[in-house]
Amino acid sequence: MNHPIPVGLRIQKARTTLLLDHPFFGTLLFRLGGRPSSSIATMATDGVSLFYNPEFVDTLNAAELAGVLAHEVMHPALQHHTRRGNRERERWNVACDYAINPILLDA
Repeated sequence: MNHPIPVGLRIQKARTTLLLDHPFFGTLLFRLGGRPSSSIATMATDGVSLFYNPEFVDTLNAAELAGVLAHEVMHPALQHHTRRGNRERERWNVACDYAINPILLDA
């Protein structure tokens, strides 16, 4: 899917939509600076920045993009980046996703 709107602007619009429609997620999201990165497959966060692959973002419609952004912001909200410790990175991320997704579905 190739959108006529640039990726950065689409993310900005999705951030604003979340702020207006879901202020909890939107407020948290505005604390993360967005950074494009082709070295990741989808999106990721280190608790300070939100890294996104522009090609991945281009595959999402507006609702999916807002959902993925809300998902990513919950990782630092739940302190996942500080609580991993010595756990295996991928397994920890999947376990954290299982904690986040029901919260998003309830919201």
